[in-house]
Amino acid sequence: MAQGFKTGGRKKGTPNKRTTDLLKIIEEKYPDFDPVLAMIEIIKAPYTSNAVRAYCIKAVLPYFYPKRKPVEAKKMPPEMGPENTPCEFTPRRKRKHPDYGSETTRGYMD
Repeated sequence: MAQGFKTGGRKKGTPNKRTTDLLKIIEEKYPDFDPVLAMIEIIKAPYTSNAVRAYCIKAVLPYFYPKRKPVEAKKMPPEMGPENTPCEFTPRRKRKHPDYGSETTRGYMD
């Protein structure tokens, strides 16, 4: 990486040898296993707690629905700006606490 770009090694996205070997072993031992279907069975089981059910649903969700892009906030029209709001902010008066004599803005005569 002395030139500032990748010069050798695996291409991006290529799984390493251990991963491919593990997937091959799992496929040989459990040819019909599908992790998404297994999670759905866990979700539907009557003994599954709500916490486990919620975790499984959250894990399975990306396989059914695409992730949504963040929505950019729209600018407020000028007529809706803070200077045109119907209510006004008035700061609270400082009052002396009856027992301590210190100034406070909360907790006494609110």
